[in-house]
Amino acid sequence: METAVGPCQGLASVQHRHNLLISLFIIALQVAVKTFRHPTDCISKQDLRRFRRETAIWSHLIHDNIVTLYGTTEDFGPTIALVSRWFPDGTLFRLITEQGATLTIKSKLNLLHGIASGLYYLHSFPVVHGDITSSNVLVDLKDGDYKACLTDFGLSSVLCEHLKERRIEGSSVRAGAIRWAAPELLRPHDPTSNIKPTTQNDMYSFGRVMFHLLTLIAPWHDIDDYKVMQKIQKGEDIPRPGVSETTADVTDARWNHIEQCWSIDPFARPCALTAMNFVKGELEALNQDVFVGGVQQSDQSTYLVAEQAGISTALSSQPSLQTLVPSHNAVPSNPVVRHILSTVSSLVRV
Repeated sequence: METAVGPCQGLASVQHRHNLLISLFIIALQVAVKTFRHPTDCISKQDLRRFRRETAIWSHLIHDNIVTLYGTTEDFGPTIALVSRWFPDGTLFRLITEQGATLTIKSKLNLLHGIASGLYYLHSFPVVHGDITSSNVLVDLKDGDYKACLTDFGLSSVLCEHLKERRIEGSSVRAGAIRWAAPELLRPHDPTSNIKPTTQNDMYSFGRVMFHLLTLIAPWHDIDDYKVMQKIQKGEDIPRPGVSETTADVTDARWNHIEQCWSIDPFARPCALTAMNFVKGELEALNQDVFVGGVQQSDQSTYLVAEQAGISTALSSQPSLQTLVPSHNAVPSNPVVRHILSTVSSLVRV
């Protein structure tokens, strides 16, 4: 069996690539074998059962945007190792770092839709990921575009405590994840209170990943964890970046969605289905050459803006229609816009 050491991903671990031969079906698979740096014999029997339960849940989850977990093995030293599908293209963090400037907005939105779709699938059980970061999203180049797959979910709460992973003092967040974590997880609390991650925590972190992917800027990229904690305790959050080539993909509607994910009130955050539908709408608008939540520069004087309320809502309110009808001298070049505006004009005349 040939082995190649891959990059460390997510939780404290070392990931290897192996060629696995399933002789019964004569199928050769490339798999990732993730072993943890700390021995698992320090885990109590109760927590070991919990760990196995989490991995059993993972292995039964089948979805295009969830990394397939084939099982566990104890043949790699004094640790439990996870056997999953191998992703040669690495993590989303690596993709943004190495190729971010070449990613189109369509590729970015496709990746975000995959992440939201995977979260919607998990949350429908409900299963909470608990550690959404750009490093816990693997990417797969397929048919000329990237697909996102969630990995390492459900394990952070077990492994951080019992494998002696360094955590932020007084919180339930591991070091390295503070930039992605919801503020309620970072507030000081009794370490014995056993605070568990929620779907709302996941959606906050989804907003962080969305920010990273659209801006190509990692959350709080210019300060250390201690200063991040200080800002969060003061109620501060990441401001909208200024206009530049790297922030051109952050339209008003997309920034509003990010801010909704970052709401201080966990229950004010969008659910995974809402996020999935939002990104789907952005993709559909992009495919129709319509920027939902923005204005196409070539048709700026006549463009029908459908931000938030949407075209259907605008059409149901006749007084506002008059403001949407262009002047007779201005004719938009986009055929989709011409069709919409002609429909609106006929409704106003009626």
